[in-house]
Amino acid sequence: MFNPKIGPHYKSDFLFNFIGESCNTASKLVKRAKKVVLRLIPQCERTPKAIKEAEKGNLNFFNGQPHDALEAKNTKGETPLILASQCRNFALAKGLIEKKANLFEKDIKGNTALHHASKTDSAMIARLLIEKKLDPSWQNQKGETALHIAVKKSNQATIQTLLTLKADIHTQNNKKKSPLDIATEMQLKTSDRSILKLLSPPVEENKHKTGGEAQHPENATTHEKIEETRTPVSTEKNKKNKTEERVEKIKRLYEKIEPVIHKEIKKKEGERIYEEALEKRYGALTGKKTIPFKPTTIETVLNDDTSKKRITETLKPLFSKNEIREALLLLLPDKLNPLLDNLDLATERKKEIEEKATLSYFFIFALKNAT
Repeated sequence: MFNPKIGPHYKSDFLFNFIGESCNTASKLVKRAKKVVLRLIPQCERTPKAIKEAEKGNLNFFNGQPHDALEAKNTKGETPLILASQCRNFALAKGLIEKKANLFEKDIKGNTALHHASKTDSAMIARLLIEKKLDPSWQNQKGETALHIAVKKSNQATIQTLLTLKADIHTQNNKKKSPLDIATEMQLKTSDRSILKLLSPPVEENKHKTGGEAQHPENATTHEKIEETRTPVSTEKNKKNKTEERVEKIKRLYEKIEPVIHKEIKKKEGERIYEEALEKRYGALTGKKTIPFKPTTIETVLNDDTSKKRITETLKPLFSKNEIREALLLLLPDKLNPLLDNLDLATERKKEIEEKATLSYFFIFALKNAT
């Protein structure tokens, strides 16, 4: 209790002392409660030892351990094998598999060890997992396969490994996009063709099952069309003439698609102007600063799923199935560069033709998936 003889400020001194003692008491109670809780549920206070040793890359720890240690999980649902894939530790991954670790365990997002190996570009671990019968078409909660992830990360070594082991380039994720679609979009944004070249099915020189020249997988029954688009090698003059014909075909193809794209751009631009006007009015009423909307471009349309769907629906009646097949064969990225190299054109002109071909390929490929 306070003494009234202390002075005029005795009330405030007492109050401060009382608050300090109360805080000390409360902190002591919290510490005691924490100790009691940790004694009751000790498993919540630390990560399983098997996980810690896997993070260190300590394979010897698992010698003589029960099988449960191989299937231990952290809070993210990651097993020692998944952690080995994340750390690109091939020796640890191989050792765990030899000790019969479960290949099919998934983390909380549905990713297997193969998904993580693709993310970190661990091509050797990816090969090991698939050779041990882990299916490369396994999809996570987003519908993504290991190839989807490898393409997004531009991990070329893993992409080559997955393609060699028969990973499907046409499997679609929850957003209806295949690895080939993602690679095409990446090329349009960054002008980097390396990933798309890896995924584009080549026209091989070996013989077809039925005899004769090799054919594109999607056009095995259209041998005559392939012969028409194949460049003759007899003379330089014939080669140039044929090349010029193909460039003209690309131009005509683009001229057919271009109005539909520009119509969509105008529509999106109108929506943008309307939304910007509303935003400005709201800013004027509230006094808040508004950020101006960016003008609509082709990239804006390509990144908008609704716009792409509208364009595809508009293009559907304009192309037959045969025309789509011919266009795909004409616009294959691995055949476009040699085609342009045969022409004596300025760099800007070549770049223009290349952009038209790439854009046309993107929508023709979307049409093929829609039909």
